[in-house]
Amino acid sequence: MFLLSSGQANSSGLVRFTHESWRVTPSNKPNQFEDNILKYLNTRSAPDLAVYEFNILVSTSWATHERARDEIIRILSALGDEDSVVTSTAARGILGVKTSLDARQVIGELRKLFEVNPARFQYTLKWVPVDSWTSSDINSIKARVSEIKSRIGKGETWRITVEKRRYTRYHKSEIIKETAAGLIDEKVDLENPDKILRIDLIAKYAGISVLTPKDIFSVAKPYT
Repeated sequence: MFLLSSGQANSSGLVRFTHESWRVTPSNKPNQFEDNILKYLNTRSAPDLAVYEFNILVSTSWATHERARDEIIRILSALGDEDSVVTSTAARGILGVKTSLDARQVIGELRKLFEVNPARFQYTLKWVPVDSWTSSDINSIKARVSEIKSRIGKGETWRITVEKRRYTRYHKSEIIKETAAGLIDEKVDLENPDKILRIDLIAKYAGISVLTPKDIFSVAKPYT
């Protein structure tokens, strides 16, 4: 079942949210009511969701959502942010994090924590910084990429990584083609790039980032 921090289900199975702060917790067994909620979230207008506030996305397993949330809060508190905000997104298994800490510095500190005590990471799988958010249509994505493409320096190699979650509007290849065409002139290296242009698509929203490979922390590959 879903647990809602605010809101009320109507007879159609949809939820009317009565406050802009909300939380959705998925269970192990998705059902039609859960699907209705997620469909509803996908149709909300941009100002209704706090997704634009997130500067880190964290992947978790579906079954450990609440435990992962607590783990994130504990880790960020240990790093100096006792007021971080951790919220569900429209995608199962993806938590949005708003921290006052520098997201890339957080990633570096996570590796240090993992080296000392890997058991601190029981429920979070991957931590990815997000530079900015926009709408997930092609024109908005291209406009935002144009704003940050200078972060790929002259002579640096790069690649695009597109992650789609509850998003069917465009195929990955379409997004890559439209985004790369004429926007970035540096050499592409798919295997070992200096920079990664990462596009995280979650329903109606796109998180855009320019990262180095080490800016991403994965419990499965903590040192790459």
